[in-house]
Amino acid sequence: MAIELRAKAKPPVYAQLIAPNGVRVKLLLHRVAANRWRARYSFLEGGRWTVHAGVAATVVLVRSPLTAPPPASQFVPLGAAGCKPPSPSNSITGEARGRATIGDLWAVGFWRNLTSRGRTIPAIVERVVGKPFKIVWRLRGSGDASFTATAPDGAAHEPLELRFHPGGSNWNRPGDEWGSAFVFTMRGCWHFHAERSDNSGDVWLLVRS
Repeated sequence: MAIELRAKAKPPVYAQLIAPNGVRVKLLLHRVAANRWRARYSFLEGGRWTVHAGVAATVVLVRSPLTAPPPASQFVPLGAAGCKPPSPSNSITGEARGRATIGDLWAVGFWRNLTSRGRTIPAIVERVVGKPFKIVWRLRGSGDASFTATAPDGAAHEPLELRFHPGGSNWNRPGDEWGSAFVFTMRGCWHFHAERSDNSGDVWLLVRS
């Protein structure tokens, strides 16, 4: 779907999308004509989305996913300690694929403002230090789940909030679903670890600012 802003503006120009589960997407808009800016986005979750661009805002009702998510095989190479490399992500869907004992650990919320047109890119975020950052997770297994973020200085951070989503959502990845919010206290490589009674997984995210 094309998102277009018609206004006098100086680059860079962004649009912010707020998903039904509260996750925020930041898109870089490209100039297509005088006073016209545009970007494409594939809505992967049905429900009420809010779109902000400049001082304009609108509500979009998505009745069903418009496109299937990219296959897991496209999310390579997998991340490793020290973000060498960061976990792989997709700039359009906002998903990152992590390592797990069984299957994959999936996270959505890793948006980066690049003109990558949906290619797989390292999970990198900007302008997030000191702000609550929402991440939704999918992990197979049984029992409750815990999520911990380890900062570049080695300090462990618990989520500000963690909610189990019974029945999940329209996000088409395997496993049970949780919503969380973390605050990044510094730049650098952050290591997220998820733990269940019979499965665990890891995601590495590079925070630039």
